[in-house]
Amino acid sequence: MVYTGTVVLASEPLARLLLVCLTGVACAPAVSAVPPDPSRPPSDPDETATPPAEPNADVPELAPDTAPESDPSASPSAEPEPATPPDVPTAPREPEAGTPTLPLTSPIPAFAELDYNADKASRLRAHVVDVTSAYAPQSLSPLDAGGSRYSVFMTVPVLDADADGDPRRLRVVCEGRTERVGLALDAASFTEALVAQTFVAPTSKIPKRVKRTTPGLRLAAGTTFGQASEPEDGKVKIGYQGLLLDADGFVRTSAYDLVFVPKDIDDDRVRNGELLDNVEFLDAPNGTVIGRTNREPRVANEMHVRTLGKPKGDHILVRYHDSDAFIVGWIPLDQVRRYPKRTLGNGGGGGGYGRGTAKNMVELPRGTLLVAPDSAEIVGVVTQADRYWCGATCKDEIPKVQLRPCAHNVAVFAVLPTL
Repeated sequence: MVYTGTVVLASEPLARLLLVCLTGVACAPAVSAVPPDPSRPPSDPDETATPPAEPNADVPELAPDTAPESDPSASPSAEPEPATPPDVPTAPREPEAGTPTLPLTSPIPAFAELDYNADKASRLRAHVVDVTSAYAPQSLSPLDAGGSRYSVFMTVPVLDADADGDPRRLRVVCEGRTERVGLALDAASFTEALVAQTFVAPTSKIPKRVKRTTPGLRLAAGTTFGQASEPEDGKVKIGYQGLLLDADGFVRTSAYDLVFVPKDIDDDRVRNGELLDNVEFLDAPNGTVIGRTNREPRVANEMHVRTLGKPKGDHILVRYHDSDAFIVGWIPLDQVRRYPKRTLGNGGGGGGYGRGTAKNMVELPRGTLLVAPDSAEIVGVVTQADRYWCGATCKDEIPKVQLRPCAHNVAVFAVLPTL
C-alpha cells in the first residue's frame, strides 16, 4: 500500500519507523508497534513472532548502487570442501619369516668374536672358486639370497674339512672388508690343490727321493693345477701354468685335496744369471722337454735363474722360480747371461675391495651379530660399521640384510649389539 496524501502520525517514534519503510530499507513495523484498535478484542500473543526491534536502534546506511559483497563459499553451486579423514593408525608390519626371537640363545662361535684371529685358529686353507649354495655351519640352514652367481678365486680358512661327509661340505670363514661370516659350502665350490710342496716328475716313474738338483717341477702347497689325464695306478698327469712358466708332469693322487696347509715354496733367493729369451727346460742335456718359459714379446719382466754346478757340454743346469713354483732343468749355455751371485729383495702386492651404495640400506655398527633365518644360529659378525641392503625390513627391530661373503649372495638377520 502506498500513501500519496498527507499522513497524520500519532507519535514521533512511529513517524520515524514509517519513514524507514517508505524508503524501502525496512519492512512494515511489527504488529506490537501499532496502537491497538479498541474496537477489536484482544487475541492470544503469538509466541513464535519475532520480538520488536528497539525503536532507537541505529539503522545502517547503504551507499547508492552498492551491493554487499557475496561469499563464494555460501553459493549453492560451490563444491563443499572434502572432510578431513580421521587419523587411522598404520598396522605394524608382520615380522619377516624366520626372524629370530630375542634374546638370542645360540652360542657365539669363535669366528664371530671381534678379536678372532684366523691364522691362530686354523692352519687349514681352501680355494673357493664358484659357490653353488651356502648354509649355516652347524644347522645347515640355507642362506642363499638368489641373484647372480660370481666366479672368484679366494683362499679361506677352514674350520672343518668334513673329509667323511656325504655330501661333503667344508666349514669355512669368509672374511670381508666389514664383516666375517662362517659358512658351510658344497665341495663343488672349491678347487683341488696340492696339500704340500710336491715334486712333479717328468715321467710316471716318480722317484722316492728327490735331490735339489733332480730335474723336474716343484709346486708349493696350495698350488692349483690342470688335470692332463685320468688317474691310473694312483698317479695322474697334471699341468701347471704360472706367470711366465708352463710345465707338466706326474704326481700321486694322494698329493692333492680340497684342503691344504699353506707353505711358501723353498727359495734361497740367490740368483746368478738371467735368461736372454724364452727357453725350454730339459730333463738332461739334449733330453726331453719338461717345461718352458712363456714371456710375451712386449713383456718387460726379467727372468733370473741360479745355476747349479758346471756346464755339461753346451748345456747348464739351472733353477728358475715362478711365483709358487720352480723348475730345475737343463738349458743351452748360450741362453743365459751369468753374473756374480746376488740375493733378491722382498716383493709385495696389494688389492682392493669395494661396495656400492643404494636406497633401502641400513647402517650396522661394529659388533652386530649376523643370524641365520629359521635356526637362529649365529653365523657372523660386523667387524667395521657399514651400510647393508635391507629392502622392506630396514625399519624392523631385526632387519634382514644381504651381503656377499666369498662372492656369494646370502641373506641373514642383523641383531644389533644393544639388543
